[in-house]
Amino acid sequence: MAPPAQQYRSEPTVSSAELSARKAKRDRVNLCITVYVASVLLVAAAALFGSLSLPAAVKFACVFSSRQFYTRWVL
Repeated sequence: MAPPAQQYRSEPTVSSAELSARKAKRDRVNLCITVYVASVLLVAAAALFGSLSLPAAVKFACVFSSRQFYTRWVL
């Protein structure tokens, strides 16, 4: 007995306006991700530069408070 034939659905047609809207949304998301990563790198560089002269306890407090901020407000 032969297996049943597979039925394929045709791709729905997408208008050029919808394609441009999708591209605009994807560009906006990519820009937001880029800005977020840049801000995290900037904060990390500033923290590294600023913490060179601080004692270990103060460094730990700064890292802990930064972690609390990012896990509560960003994620």
